Amino acid sequence: MYHDLKKEVLKSSFIYDKATDSSTLKGSTLESDIVFSNVVGNCGILKAGDYLEGKGYVEMTSINPKDSQDICEMIRSKGGRYLEAQVQGSKREADDGTLVVLTAGDQALFLDCQSCFKAMGKTSFYLGPAGAASKASLILQIIKGPA
Repeated sequence: MYHDLKKEVLKSSFIYDKATDSSTLKGSTLESDIVFSNVVGNCGILKAGDYLEGKGYVEMTSINPKDSQDICEMIRSKGGRYLEAQVQGSKREADDGTLVVLTAGDQALFLDCQSCFKAMGKTSFYLGPAGAASKASLILQIIKGPA
């Protein structure tokens, strides 16, 4: 389990009891039905290949829409489900539990992840096919301007 949550917060959450702990993404993929990740590339999901059958993968990295679509295609070709989840908000909003999660990809996986998204923030939205959440996130960043 990889996270940046305070241990007290994590342990008080129902998610902690359900999470599996693994030192590798491959191990997490083998042991879990759904993997939340923000690691792509040489150490990421692209290495899990044959272990994706029947698994759900939620990409929480801010990536460009084309990369999201490519990852989605690769995961689907291996029998897995893909959802991009772009988290909107500041550290203060994270501390207050008021983040917003924009998602796109597999709608059934979006529904399966509702309890996790509710633990992260106040609301989540499903925006359509893979790449849509990345596009919406880029637009919001342009509107917000530099922090």
